[in-house]
Amino acid sequence: MDSPDCDESVCKDQIPDGDSVDLQHLRRFAKANLLPVYLQPPGSRGSSTDSRHSTASSSSNASKSSSRSRSRMRKRRNSAASTLHLLICPTDVISHEDLSALMMKQSPFAQDGFPLRLREITVPLLAPTSVEQAQQWTAQYWPTLYRKTNPFGPHPSLVTRSEEEIGNEAAEYMMLARQVATESSTRGFGISAGCVIVERKADRHGEIVAIAGDARLSGFNGSNASNACSGNIACHAAMRGIGMVARKRREAFEKDNLIANGYLCVELEIYMTHEPCLMCSMAIVHSRFSRCIFGQRMPASGGMAGDSGLGYGLFWRSELNWKLLCWEYSTLKGQEMAALKEDTQV
Repeated sequence: MDSPDCDESVCKDQIPDGDSVDLQHLRRFAKANLLPVYLQPPGSRGSSTDSRHSTASSSSNASKSSSRSRSRMRKRRNSAASTLHLLICPTDVISHEDLSALMMKQSPFAQDGFPLRLREITVPLLAPTSVEQAQQWTAQYWPTLYRKTNPFGPHPSLVTRSEEEIGNEAAEYMMLARQVATESSTRGFGISAGCVIVERKADRHGEIVAIAGDARLSGFNGSNASNACSGNIACHAAMRGIGMVARKRREAFEKDNLIANGYLCVELEIYMTHEPCLMCSMAIVHSRFSRCIFGQRMPASGGMAGDSGLGYGLFWRSELNWKLLCWEYSTLKGQEMAALKEDTQV
């Protein structure tokens, strides 16, 4: 529907089933210059009929001054450019006749005599799986959005592409995390938990940025080592790894292998021996990691799993302003992560 000023609430109030189909990937309102060519009104930029209208206007006004002719053409183009085009609802929700009668009672059609144009068009039912596909559908059907942060979960194609990137390297990083976890526990620094932080370069190859083991018991006598939340909670493996990245942001180590960026760990990956606790899970989210891979679930303390345990699923919550991909890593027999009590805060 074409309108320079139409209240969307009219459609929502008068067409209760208008949102029966989830079309969040489509723009509700669109300017003429964003429409596919076949939908662009005469006089708008990019319209295939623009030249024909210009010729007709020039011919019909040949006896008048050229300045007045140009003025009218400018007004026509400005009117077309200022018109917003509204995607209303699926065609099976309301008939063309009923919709036309409803809209003709509203401003600007009723008071200002603005011409109402209703058209049935084909639009994509499902969300696009890439930016390129969104651009293609915009040119072919209707302005389409690619939303990486879908509130209902990551798109399967995004998960597949990410798994292809990390698949060949995940085993190496998980074994490194396991080694540093064993060393931390053997030396009495903390429990047998560790993490590896990786940055994926432009060629999609990963480079290790930090390796950290748990050190919550360093400086403690270990008398409360069996408690679920013992020692220095700021020295969990994930917290120590994030701290290493922070120090690299401030002052490069001997090898400056970290690209400068706005957020602390934006687009970095973290590989952990165990599912991080709620505190570390939120630290991972706030630090803007792009991917988290852990080896062993922690049903009574973990914050990442959404299908079991505490069920928080903090890696993809619509209430949070950052989302990341998260996997549970399946280890081979003999390479399992250290067994910890379910309520241990990792």
